[in-house]
Amino acid sequence: MRGDFLPGFLQFLPQRVIRGRGCDQSNTCPEQISVLPTTQMHMKPTSFELLIADEIRAAVAQTAEGEVVALMDAILAANRVFVGGAGRSGLMMKAFAMRLMHLGLSAHVVGETTTPAIEPGDILVVGSGSGQTRTSLATLEAAASRGAKTAVITAYPESPIGRAADLR
Repeated sequence: MRGDFLPGFLQFLPQRVIRGRGCDQSNTCPEQISVLPTTQMHMKPTSFELLIADEIRAAVAQTAEGEVVALMDAILAANRVFVGGAGRSGLMMKAFAMRLMHLGLSAHVVGETTTPAIEPGDILVVGSGSGQTRTSLATLEAAASRGAKTAVITAYPESPIGRAADLR
């Protein structure tokens, strides 16, 4: 399947990749692709890129600045930051944890083997698009019962997870 998928995918990146040594024009050796530095890209945004930017703008327009500031303040005040979520939301929360770590904060992903126990003074931030994922709700309730502050990032703040969180 990889051989069928990757050459088609590479059509979307024609000026952003260079084929490595030994590749022919049909992209038969995709494992040797390297990405050009951003400074070498001189492309106008595609309609797909503009669509993505529009989606991001619409999401930001629906977000109350006070809620973002409250979440930032809670994260900065916490001893440690724990993140959790399921599916795509969980993947984004893992990326969020990595960014927090890059900022010098103590960040952990719920469910990983090296994650310590949550305690008072910590914060759990759960991501859930629907706000109804049962495992995420159980994680949030467990963190609250241990004295940690809780927050949710969701499209539905009045959902079960939204109502259970300290910050939404």
